[in-house]
Amino acid sequence: MNCHYMVDLEFLCIIIGLKSRKTRQLLNVDNTDPSGDGGFMDPARSEIVDGVVHNTALPGSKLIHITEYIKLHIAEWEKRDVIWHVDAMDLTTATACDVHLFVDRGAEVTELRKGRKTAVVAKNDLHFGMMRMLAILAEGRFEIALSVFRNVESAVQWLKESPD
Repeated sequence: MNCHYMVDLEFLCIIIGLKSRKTRQLLNVDNTDPSGDGGFMDPARSEIVDGVVHNTALPGSKLIHITEYIKLHIAEWEKRDVIWHVDAMDLTTATACDVHLFVDRGAEVTELRKGRKTAVVAKNDLHFGMMRMLAILAEGRFEIALSVFRNVESAVQWLKESPD
């Protein structure tokens, strides 16, 4: 699929790997803190529960922000399985190109977690459908097993199963 992007500073920063928060602040491409104090909000938060990394997309985060968050933090998850909670993510403006960018970027970085599993928990229909589409597009491209679930219990059960 050919994706054509308008020149977008946010996209450009992701493509060139711009990580400095100060530089990103000057270019105004990060998620701003909704409190209006001029700070930045990470698009997700991570915590380890029973040896599994639980990443939770925060309200207002977009797929492109999550893509960068994964790129910046994936080395921290190298030896662990991961659960993503995605229902707070804003998918209303996600485009097919955003989805393909996510899959392309994922294919580049999942080698760090080769053989591990990532479960995505999406309770509402929009998020479940979008995440299933991402999982289907990622088949054969990611170095990890990826599956989408409606609840955490099913996701945890799947993570505990031996890979086949």
